[in-house]
Amino acid sequence: MKLSFTHADPAERAGTSFQGEYLTTYQDIVNTFGEPTCKGDGEKTTVEWIIKFENGSVATIYDWKYGYTPKDFAEWNIGGKDKQDYYNVLFQLMRAEK
Repeated sequence: MKLSFTHADPAERAGTSFQGEYLTTYQDIVNTFGEPTCKGDGEKTTVEWIIKFENGSVATIYDWKYGYTPKDFAEWNIGGKDKQDYYNVLFQLMRAEK
């Protein structure tokens, strides 16, 4: 099963919070979700994906406190309103890595 998704407006991330992490590369995220939705503040984050799934849930993927955008394997933070948002992102990433 593949969930359809689009990039969401940054305002739609309101109410999301850290749900978990996933070890992957920048390129794997780009291959799965496209280019980042927006740049970060340069201190806490440098890039962020804001993803809206077909069921209306919103999830975020971001680099937390690296100070740079990691290109090799790194722990990427995944945010959402609940764990299901986290699982939706994991499912897409793991499916793409096969």
